[in-house]
Amino acid sequence: MTRHLLVGINNNIKEWNSNLEVSLERPRLPLSYIFGAAFYKRGHRLSAINDSTARGGERIKPIFENVYDRRKLGQAMKQVDFALLWSAAGISAIFRQVPLLSRSRKVILASYVWSLKNMPNLKKRISAIAAWLAGMGSRGIVLITREQEESAKKMMPGTVPVLKCTVGIDAPFYMAPSNINEVPQEYRGDIQKILQAPYVIMLGDEQRLNEDAVEIAQSTGMNFVRICQYANSQKMIRLRQEIENRSLKKRFFIFEKAGYPFLRFLLQNASAYAGLVDSTWQPAGWTAACEALASGLPVVLYEGLVSRELQSLGAGEFIKVVPMKDRESFRSAIEFFENDKRNPQSRQIRQAFAADKINLEKTGADFVTKFESLF
Repeated sequence: MTRHLLVGINNNIKEWNSNLEVSLERPRLPLSYIFGAAFYKRGHRLSAINDSTARGGERIKPIFENVYDRRKLGQAMKQVDFALLWSAAGISAIFRQVPLLSRSRKVILASYVWSLKNMPNLKKRISAIAAWLAGMGSRGIVLITREQEESAKKMMPGTVPVLKCTVGIDAPFYMAPSNINEVPQEYRGDIQKILQAPYVIMLGDEQRLNEDAVEIAQSTGMNFVRICQYANSQKMIRLRQEIENRSLKKRFFIFEKAGYPFLRFLLQNASAYAGLVDSTWQPAGWTAACEALASGLPVVLYEGLVSRELQSLGAGEFIKVVPMKDRESFRSAIEFFENDKRNPQSRQIRQAFAADKINLEKTGADFVTKFESLF
């Protein structure tokens, strides 16, 4: 039976629509594929709730029949069978429906966070408690890792199904061969310097432990490449200052808002991916770790939800996991992989894992199948 689903977007209709097409210029994005293209391809109908209505001539179709302003959530809910909504939007929508009988509830709450364990501050703890309470009034719950799924099943009543959604990445994009022509001209000089010695790569913004990256870069003697999208954030400003203070400018490189082909080139030519991320309370860094594996890159991670989820999927034999904040062990693990990129067999094993376990075409289809069986 086909369903009409409401999903949440953030002024990025074009990205959702583009996930219907395979391209070597940009990857299909994980959440918009799984919650959009995967359902659309199966024949389900989609509408969206947005921070603002579509502007600038963006094509609402083919993915969406309608795009509603966030202030019209109530109106949108009346037009759909279910709403797959994340975090605050989902919690808000659920609390509006608390008086309804469970069979009349429409909101399926998706969340990155479930356990209160290791919460970094009171605000995050309150958000998690709000998710618990909202979950009681939801039609279902979607979580990212097996660990979260098992915890939620113990807490939630049997009337509230819990689904695990493995957030896959566009493995074929990251597995495609890359070359120096994908490097923007303004970065060619830096890239020539970087390629003269092994380098470690770290990408992403929130929850990244830049202080650890500086310490490890200084102690290993390897080049370090940091990819960021928010170059003017306070964290990145402090990182640049620390690089200057430690005289690391010749070995620690920062690239701002790197295009996807350039990012693929940097990943494929690195010696290892440094997962210097705090994933003890949410699966932060999951996408970056998966992109690295699809690029054939060795992965070193601090222990947390991400490392345990990858191990549960079968990646344990070719990732290294070290205790949280153990910089010395992290440095040793990074150095272990220094020459691994010259081993094509290791590269192929990691890419085979990515193609089989974390490719969004498979994970998206699997999630839709779970959804159809329960709703």
